[in-house]
Amino acid sequence: MPRGEHLVPAQPGNQLALKHGAYSVLRLAPRAREIREELEELLPLRSPADAPTVDLLAMTLAQLERAFIHLGAIQIDEAEAIRDGRKIDRATASTLQRLQADARGWVGRAERLLDDLGLTPRSRVGLGLQVAQTQNALEALEAHLERKRGGGE
Repeated sequence: MPRGEHLVPAQPGNQLALKHGAYSVLRLAPRAREIREELEELLPLRSPADAPTVDLLAMTLAQLERAFIHLGAIQIDEAEAIRDGRKIDRATASTLQRLQADARGWVGRAERLLDDLGLTPRSRVGLGLQVAQTQNALEALEAHLERKRGGGE
């Protein structure tokens, strides 16, 4: 029998192996859509070209939200286990460490994406400077064109 043929496919809605859902794109998608709607209202400048970045930020924030909920619950369980003198099994500890490391990575990604979209104070200052520079360049171009038209050059 070829490898894997003896396995029975999971039934629709099966969540037996799902622990916290921070890696499940399908489970996170509804929350990511809600976050995306909220983010779109906050964007200082909007362009259809930003859609993939906004989508990635929304999914990242949904992952972080799910991870933080799970990590908070696990930390409570760990504190109770320590208090009661119970040991924490290695599989749970390993999963927890991986989720903590991934959450730190997601925080870094979210910070970069927020900055890219102009959703941090520093990035808004940069956008303001760019807008002001663009406005100055447009005014200089208009003045040059006016002189050229009016001066007969």
